Amino acid sequence: MKWLLFITANILALTLLFAYKSTIKKFFDKYYKIMIWLELVAAFIFGSFLVYEIRSMLRQFFIYYKDVFGGIGYSLIGVGLIFTWIQLRAAKKRAKANISYQIHKDGREIRNSIKDEIKKVIESPLSDKISPEDEKKATKGIREMLMYFSSVYHQYDFGNIDESEWKLLEEEFFKFLNNERVEKYWKDKVSGNSAWHKKLRILGDDFIKEK
Repeated sequence: MKWLLFITANILALTLLFAYKSTIKKFFDKYYKIMIWLELVAAFIFGSFLVYEIRSMLRQFFIYYKDVFGGIGYSLIGVGLIFTWIQLRAAKKRAKANISYQIHKDGREIRNSIKDEIKKVIESPLSDKISPEDEKKATKGIREMLMYFSSVYHQYDFGNIDESEWKLLEEEFFKFLNNERVEKYWKDKVSGNSAWHKKLRILGDDFIKEK
């Protein structure tokens, strides 16, 4: 209703302006400065009225549709959480892939660093006589391989590699531990040493007992 009255008043003013333009022109020529100030005041009042009306309309709009906007807000939060979960899951997969790649790379490097003749010494029974130098090199190779398996088990225990991947390496661990010289090193240096992973020590001890 207010808008209708305002528009009607403006139309009426424009009609009078064109009907009495010569008389109005003389009046404006005489009092143009006063009219300019009146126009500015009118513009200010109209602007204030317009802002008030718009704010009132928006307020009524948001009050009326507050449940709708609330639902939209919760939906956006839900979408954001799902998107974050997807991103975190993808990041976790990439991290696992990188760790898996590094584990296999480290394993290859350690195995390649042990010369074939030392590998034969490691696999030989304790009854075989070996030189002190070969025994020292064999002990070093055994320690490095067991430290590698311990490092991998740490990653498995932290959840950084899957159980299926550890099971493959576990078979290799048991196969390595099945050598007499490795078993002796295990009993002397690892089994009772708290510096090594407790669960891995239990795993190795149980395997040796069941042999």
